Amino acid sequence: MSIPDLNKSLALKKILLINHLLLKTESKNNDFLCGALGLVLYYYTVNSILPDKKILQNAEIILAKIFDEINGGNNNLNNPLLGDGLAGFAYTITYLQKNKFIDFDINSELDELDEYLFNAAKELIKKDQIDYLHGASGILHYFASRANDSIIIKQYIDVLINDLCSRAVIDKNGIWFKNHSVERLKQNNTIDISLAHGLTGILLIFIENWPYVSNKKNVEKFIQNGIHYILSAETSAINKNRGLSHFPITINSTSGSKHFINRLAWCYGDLNEVLLLYRAGKLLGNSKYTEKADIIGFQSIKRKTKEETLCSNSHFCHGTAGLAQVYKCLYAESGHFFYYDAYKYWIKQTINNIESEITQSIFADNAISILEGLAGVGMVLTEYINEGDQLNWSKVFLL
Repeated sequence: MSIPDLNKSLALKKILLINHLLLKTESKNNDFLCGALGLVLYYYTVNSILPDKKILQNAEIILAKIFDEINGGNNNLNNPLLGDGLAGFAYTITYLQKNKFIDFDINSELDELDEYLFNAAKELIKKDQIDYLHGASGILHYFASRANDSIIIKQYIDVLINDLCSRAVIDKNGIWFKNHSVERLKQNNTIDISLAHGLTGILLIFIENWPYVSNKKNVEKFIQNGIHYILSAETSAINKNRGLSHFPITINSTSGSKHFINRLAWCYGDLNEVLLLYRAGKLLGNSKYTEKADIIGFQSIKRKTKEETLCSNSHFCHGTAGLAQVYKCLYAESGHFFYYDAYKYWIKQTINNIESEITQSIFADNAISILEGLAGVGMVLTEYINEGDQLNWSKVFLL
C-alpha cells in the first residue's frame, strides 16, 4: 500500500488557489515575463494536473487574441526581445508546438519573424545590448530552440555568435561583455556576472548554441576565457565584506572592486556559476570545473535563512520557488542527491508560505507574472507534483 505524499497534496491545494486567482485576473500586456504569453505557458503547464476545460479555453482565447493583435498591427509586443517582445512570442509558440499543445507550422509561419529577429539581434549586438532577458542573447536563446528544425536558423546562430564574440572585452583575467540593455549597467565600468543580466547567462547561451556553430574551437575558447574571468573574481577566504557568496554580482572594471551580496536565487548568486561550471565541465571535458561546482554547490545548501539567501517570498526570480527549481536543475546536471534534498526543502518552504503571501496581497501588482508573480510559483509546484514527467518549461530560464 503506497503512502500518499502529503506535501504534494498540499501543493495541489495551493495550485488550486493560485489558479482560482489567475482565472479572474486579466493581463496588462502581452509580455512573456509579466503578461499574457507567460500566462498561456502557465495554463498549458498546469492543465497537466488540473484537467479543467476552462483552463485550456482561457489559454486558447488569450493566444487567439495575441495573434489577432499581431496580425492587425495593434500589438504591444513592439520590440524583438525575449522578456517583453517578439522573441518571447516566438519562443512561446515554438514551445507549445513542440509539446503538441497547438498545431502550428513554425518553419513556414515564423520565417519572416525569424529574419526580423536575426537582423534586430545584429543591431543590438553592435550597441552592446546583449542582455539575455532584454537583448540579443535572448534572441539567440529562442533560435537555439528552433535550430534542429531549420538550416536557416543554424546560419543565423553562427553569424550572431560570431558577432557576439567580436564584442567581448579582453583583459588579463579573461573576457567579459558590456551590457547596455539595462539602465544601471550602461556605465562601461560595471561588469555584471549573473545569469539574468550578465556574463554567466551569456556563457550559458554560448554553451547552448555550441552544437550549431561552425567554429566550435573558437566558441570553446571564449567560454573558457569567460569562466577564467569569473573564477578570477572568486573570494574563497572568510571575508566580512564578502558575506557568504564566493562570487560577486558586479565588478568595477576600472578599480577592480567587487560587489558581494548574499543572494541565492535563479537570477543572481553562486548557483548561477555552479550551473555554468557543470555545463562547461561537460562540454569541455574539464573535471576541475565540475569539482569546483560540487564544492560551492554543496556549501550553498547550508544557507537557509532570509539573511543567508535574501529569499523574502515565493516567486521565481529571487524567491523560494525559483531556488527550488534551480536545485532541481543542479540535481539533473550532477546526479548529487544533496541537490534533490535542497529542492524538496525549498519546495516545502514555498508550499508553507504561498497562501499567507496571497492573503497579504504580495503579488497584487502582477500576479500573472511567471518571473515575479503567482504564475511562476504555480508552474514550479506543478512540476513538483508531476515529478518523473519531464516538463521542459524551465528551459526558457536556462535551466
